[in-house]
Amino acid sequence: MHAPKEGEAAAEIVRRARSRLGESGYDILCNNCEHLCSWAEEGRAQSTQVDALSPLGRLGVRLVEHALAAIAAVGRLRRDRWGGYPGAAKRPSALAMEGFQ
Repeated sequence: MHAPKEGEAAAEIVRRARSRLGESGYDILCNNCEHLCSWAEEGRAQSTQVDALSPLGRLGVRLVEHALAAIAAVGRLRRDRWGGYPGAAKRPSALAMEGFQ
């Protein structure tokens, strides 16, 4: 990436970046923060860190990403179906109210 530009070029960088506020299409390999910065500054989305990964490295990133998503989904299911996580401590306010029921 290049150093920040002066004047109109800097205003264009800010305009581009602001035009993407609120987007929800984050992807660690295809649309990450480095892609956003290079797109805002140079007009093309690129990540030198992603580009440096081998195909096997990219596969590893995707496997970890999917594993973490599965773990999060199981956690949400446990929370929603069984009202919390086994062994989780009760909130202090809930403990205080137990004696008054």
